[in-house]
Amino acid sequence: MKTGLIVYVTGKQPPDPDSDKLPVIENLDVQPDALEIITESGGHYDINYVWWALVAKGMVQVICRLGQWVDKGKIRLAEHQLRLCG
Repeated sequence: MKTGLIVYVTGKQPPDPDSDKLPVIENLDVQPDALEIITESGGHYDINYVWWALVAKGMVQVICRLGQWVDKGKIRLAEHQLRLCG
């Protein structure tokens, strides 16, 4: 079963001179087959859009977690998951 992970990041991203790098996610307890990160500076803000995109890529299970910027290019995940329904 393919698993997708959506990380919805809150707060302002700390300035980072290497902004072209992908953010590092701390405390990642699941190994997703696909990962989508929603940030203020990213191209999309809508969880529904990203959820649909992951399902279209063949993900059977989609997990949504909140994250927060903690350091340059690092995201800390919240302990609980958001419930997706629809």
